[in-house]
Amino acid sequence: MENPDLQQAQQAITSKPQPVTVDARGLACPLPLLRLKVALRPLVAGDQVEIYATDPHSQVDILRFCEVNQYRCVIDQPSNTQDWFTFIITKG
Repeated sequence: MENPDLQQAQQAITSKPQPVTVDARGLACPLPLLRLKVALRPLVAGDQVEIYATDPHSQVDILRFCEVNQYRCVIDQPSNTQDWFTFIITKG
């Protein structure tokens, strides 16, 4: 079953320019967070980054980073069909 917040975030993606995609699968912390920070740097408020990460610690790091910076973050947990986290971050 799809996460409704993830569906809403993905719909927002389709109505705006394509999000920046960061593939951080296989990278250990803090590399997924560092790659996210680099991807967010040139973006403006409302732009989105979609990041894929396999390190379970990235969930804590990315969620806290978004909270501190007042970015919206929607996360899709790993499932039987995918073994990575999907984060959709909207720059505030």
